[in-house]
Amino acid sequence: MAFSVNGNKRTGKRVAMLLVSKTGSGKSSLANALLDTKEFQVGRGMLSGTAHCKCISTHARGRDLTVVDTPGTMDVADEEKAKEEIRRAISFCPEGFDIFLVVLKCDARFTAEERRAIEVVAEMFGDEFYKHAIVVFSHGDEFDNDETEFRNELQEIRKKIPYLDQLLTRCGNRFALVDNGRRCDRAVQDRQIEALLSKADSLVSSNGGRKYTSLELEAERRRAEEAERKKAEEAERRRAAEAAERQERQRLEVERRVRAETDQFRSRMMAQQQRRSHQEEILRTVGNVMQFGLLLAAVTLGNEG
Repeated sequence: MAFSVNGNKRTGKRVAMLLVSKTGSGKSSLANALLDTKEFQVGRGMLSGTAHCKCISTHARGRDLTVVDTPGTMDVADEEKAKEEIRRAISFCPEGFDIFLVVLKCDARFTAEERRAIEVVAEMFGDEFYKHAIVVFSHGDEFDNDETEFRNELQEIRKKIPYLDQLLTRCGNRFALVDNGRRCDRAVQDRQIEALLSKADSLVSSNGGRKYTSLELEAERRRAEEAERKKAEEAERRRAAEAAERQERQRLEVERRVRAETDQFRSRMMAQQQRRSHQEEILRTVGNVMQFGLLLAAVTLGNEG
């Protein structure tokens, strides 16, 4: 369900947002900007200011908002730790989240680490993640907060980085540019935050007010485990089939060798038998010749006598 802005009047349902990013992206600064507060601790440089998940629910910018900041959920040096932080973040808002804000620095390269990090988050949440996601490019001052210039630059970047293009496409091309630097122009930032919240309004409306809940995360976890189980079973079947195939090849090879050796033995035996038969024939011939010679000699001697 969408909600509108009318001064400080509260209209519509509370909207819950979960911020995910790697350390140093400006995620906590964005959380502060969304709620117009300084409650979220901001780190310096590449040091994380967020040690643990933090959740703040308040009325800000004419809206009832819940924002959950997470400690480097996209730092994948330890994927299991990142997943645990996401589960902890979900527990802060059991009624579910309306929006996932994926925070990327617009003045930094989109790295393979960030790609894998987004994949880890998406694997946990499943395809529903993209239906609730908006990509927020922080540090908009890099482009002097000129959204037209940024859009033109982003169009070129998407041609060079296919995965970033795929990410934005799967997120319905929902993205926003925000200047959340320490020296940002507050008037500019307020305008950008309102534009981001307007995108959030539209997304909540297009999703029919449906939230992503812990039940869906659990269901996705079970689906992932089932898929992993089937994958393991398939791998085991392949290993068994390959082992059976190897055994069959070995059996056939043994049979081939036995047949070859048997054939060679038979050939040798036949050759030996042929040689013996030939020798016996020669001996018989010699014996016959000798008998004939003796007989001839006897006849000759008899005639002479």
